[in-house]
Amino acid sequence: MNIIFTVTVTGPETSGLLNQLAEITHAHEARWLNSRTIHLEGRVACLLKVTTPTEKADSLQQDFAALPGFHVECHPIDEEHAKRLQTLNINFNSEDRPGLVSAIAQTLEDHDLKLDHIDSRRISVREVGRTLFSADIKLLVPDDFEPEIIITALETLSDHSSVEVNSETGKD
Repeated sequence: MNIIFTVTVTGPETSGLLNQLAEITHAHEARWLNSRTIHLEGRVACLLKVTTPTEKADSLQQDFAALPGFHVECHPIDEEHAKRLQTLNINFNSEDRPGLVSAIAQTLEDHDLKLDHIDSRRISVREVGRTLFSADIKLLVPDDFEPEIIITALETLSDHSSVEVNSETGKD
């Protein structure tokens, strides 16, 4: 029998980190089901969804935690809950304004939506003298969720905003 859990590894950007993580995983007969790595200003965050034989889970987690110079956390996954969710991908574009990310986060919280990922950026458009805000947002929502609810809510956050949504059945 296998166990599935998440691993979060954060620390300094280091050459060979992914290889180290892969070697540790392989040594415990484990596999990555999903992974993400983010590099930002000399720091790295690796997020892994790992499956391993139950009897090897503790030693695998200990080996991850023993990586020198990194902060490591491991957490179990409720797979049954995850199966009842669908992915909702949102592309949000608008004129920039102070507090926009906070307003987006509050709107999602107000609708009890689970944020899986957000990638935001501000783009200066000199020709019109404005800054535009763009975000790619990935939510995990119940299967019966009506996307129009969040579209309407997000469109009210800023002037000239546009919200595009597409959904995927199942998680991952």
